[in-house]
Amino acid sequence: MIVCNGVIIDETDKGTFRTTNNGISWESININHWASGLISNGNIIYAYGNYPGGIYKSTDYGSSWQNYGLIYIDVNDICFKDNYVLASADNKVLRSSDDGATWTQVNDVELQGGISHFQVMGNNIFASTYSEIFLSTNNGNKWKRVYTNNLSVDIRVLASKNNIIFAGSYLWGLLRSTNYGDSWTTANHGIASTIVNTLCAKGDDIYAGTYYNGGISLTTDFGETWNVVNNGIESVGICYAVASKGNYVFIGDSFEVNNTNHNDVLVTSNNGANWYSPFQISSTVNALTVAGESVFAGVYCIKTNIYQSFDNGQNWNAVRGISSQVEVTSLLSTNDSTIFALAQGIWRTTDKGRNWVLCDSGNTFYSLSSICGSGKNIVASRLGSEIYVSTNSGDNWVTKQNDLQNMEVRSLAIMNNTLFAGMWYYDGIKGGV
Repeated sequence: MIVCNGVIIDETDKGTFRTTNNGISWESININHWASGLISNGNIIYAYGNYPGGIYKSTDYGSSWQNYGLIYIDVNDICFKDNYVLASADNKVLRSSDDGATWTQVNDVELQGGISHFQVMGNNIFASTYSEIFLSTNNGNKWKRVYTNNLSVDIRVLASKNNIIFAGSYLWGLLRSTNYGDSWTTANHGIASTIVNTLCAKGDDIYAGTYYNGGISLTTDFGETWNVVNNGIESVGICYAVASKGNYVFIGDSFEVNNTNHNDVLVTSNNGANWYSPFQISSTVNALTVAGESVFAGVYCIKTNIYQSFDNGQNWNAVRGISSQVEVTSLLSTNDSTIFALAQGIWRTTDKGRNWVLCDSGNTFYSLSSICGSGKNIVASRLGSEIYVSTNSGDNWVTKQNDLQNMEVRSLAIMNNTLFAGMWYYDGIKGGV
């Protein structure tokens, strides 16, 4: 919507309309194309869009329109600076100095996804993409990247080690921050795949479970470099879970052979030099955790959704007590005896898995995605905007939303006294941490 000398013009999905009496009545105006944006420069009104595309201008407040030099090209935004007009079109920045008669490309940097918006401020022109901001101080001749937000993505897992917070993402790989999230850098050198599902620290080593036949990657220098450690794994598929206990590392691996799904818990005791598979089941291993001398695996099964091993993964026993036919999506151990499980509610055991109780205080906690804790403080997230907080080991819960409205919380991590939430990017909803 724009206002020009008392005339209001607005574009809608039904067309472009004009009012000259402050909205008492409206009339349709024909631009000969669908307008996604309007802008005025002095007494001239410009309309632009992407079907059939191009820029049109009107010198009579929308009564008539003429093409402005671009046609059959997607135009996202335009701006005016001095004697120039700049247009974002087809992932390029185009500029005209002769009132739209001719156009030349002026962006000298790679634009990820194209410019979505221009903003002129004094001598500066700012241009934004979906994740970056560029600045030109000379009418578009040169551009400088002044901000990068690599976190407009699906963050799948968070972990921390030595005051470094790690975020495993979809397609961006591993992101790392050394200043509590103020800035982030990618840390993907040598990693098996840029789709990171799960992370686990073992001493100063960090294991990353990846997607699409990537398998397991290991870093011994806090993400500076990675090595793929898939020796002994029969078929590398999707790694959904990683956990460590002493010299042992456990992963949940799901793969397909001859159109048949296979699901294993794989074990290594030599930092991934070799893996072996003592446990095969019919369902995906979503979660792994260690409590005392036991390893627990959370899965989706008809009768059993948690298994327990007392001998470093050599043998596994079914654990009863949680409702059957529900999926265990996450596990958290807070001490040698207490374990929390997310399975259409928050379940808790205080006797090493022998007995389980639903501890969500009568709340309906569905679509739970992640759980983390420090001492008696437990935080669980839902695939939505809600966070559930308990300060007494799950006896009581408080629902928090605050600034997380309209965001999908997928993962949680605590580093010192700071809580980090990883967001799921989908349908234009902003992801990140």
